[in-house]
Amino acid sequence: MKSGKQHTRFREEMYKGGLVLEVASTAKHGQTNQEMINALKKRYRVYDSDIELIEGYASQCKRFRVTLRE
Repeated sequence: MKSGKQHTRFREEMYKGGLVLEVASTAKHGQTNQEMINALKKRYRVYDSDIELIEGYASQCKRFRVTLRE
């Protein structure tokens, strides 16, 4: 995650095997986490219940688990 950017978008680069997401919001009170969840929902076309924050709630480096449905 790279906060403070103009638009929320996925980067072409990978970091430790995961996607890099630039987030437009600053890291305040879960606002960034929700923005990341919204971006994941849009990219993978899943529901809130299909996305789980598994590591890094208050950190810049976060890991999410996305359950894809058929």
